[in-house]
Amino acid sequence: MVKDFSRAQEISLPERSPIKDTLTLADYEDAFARVLPGLAADETAEQLVHRMLRDIPVPFLTVLRMKERVLSPFGFSKLDFERFQWQDMGADERVGIFVNKPFTAHIGISIVRNQEKVILSSRVRFHNLRGRSYMALVKPAHKAVFKFLLNRL
Repeated sequence: MVKDFSRAQEISLPERSPIKDTLTLADYEDAFARVLPGLAADETAEQLVHRMLRDIPVPFLTVLRMKERVLSPFGFSKLDFERFQWQDMGADERVGIFVNKPFTAHIGISIVRNQEKVILSSRVRFHNLRGRSYMALVKPAHKAVFKFLLNRL
């Protein structure tokens, strides 16, 4: 079966994903890809992250705030892209790192130039049962958020 990558589709985490180098042990990982035929030759992974996060719709932000209100009493820090520490691994790869007591999360964005494809991926290492519980609760939303962000490009 051939996947239509005009919209974000879930894929296996690529072997050469930069987040495999920044978080070598993971309990959870996923990746999503989308073809961007209009991708400029000089556009960087950093610029793509900024495009994805620009002008997030209010309903989306409202849902994120509700999630924070529900989970913060259980010791979870606010999880948003502003709290990630970003590392550029070259113009075509960027990794964001978020460390929380229950888990450590790495997200990566990679540009595959010869395929005009952008890959958004994540790896998570759980530090305790709360981290596992958190991921079990938010996994469906996590997948929807990653697809939403990638489709904004």
